Amino acid sequence: MWVADMDFPAARPIVEALQKRAEHPFYGYTKVSPALIDAVLDRMQRQFNWKIQPEWIVFTPGVIPALSVAVRAFTHPGDEVILQEPVYFPFFHVVTLNGCKIVNNGLKLIRGRYQMDYVDLKSKFHPGMGLHADHSRVKAMILCNPKTPSAASGVKRK
Repeated sequence: MWVADMDFPAARPIVEALQKRAEHPFYGYTKVSPALIDAVLDRMQRQFNWKIQPEWIVFTPGVIPALSVAVRAFTHPGDEVILQEPVYFPFFHVVTLNGCKIVNNGLKLIRGRYQMDYVDLKSKFHPGMGLHADHSRVKAMILCNPKTPSAASGVKRK
């Protein structure tokens, strides 16, 4: 949750755990514990009835590096990735720095709330028109929820 500032103080056990970790003299080379992997496996099974394999889990240092890994895994340079503006601005760099093109499926502002434009979204997957029509190059879509950029654009959240 590094992207947004919280509107409430961190829970005391979290503060204490961070303080304890900060007392350790070395900050690098952290290792993912087996207990964390077990917790992820358990949550996916309980919450979503989805049995995943430990080797499917990839830990990253943050949201943006994780998106970059996903874009590289599912696209090739020249492919298109759908973003829905307004969106957190580093998402644009994740797409373009991996050699892909941005396709905007802008959100519609309806009664003070952003909503998906499903008609426009469907149109993004149709091949081009003309004598040499290409297949759609859309290979991925990045969803951003909650739409925190809407707060910065002056739209009041409910």
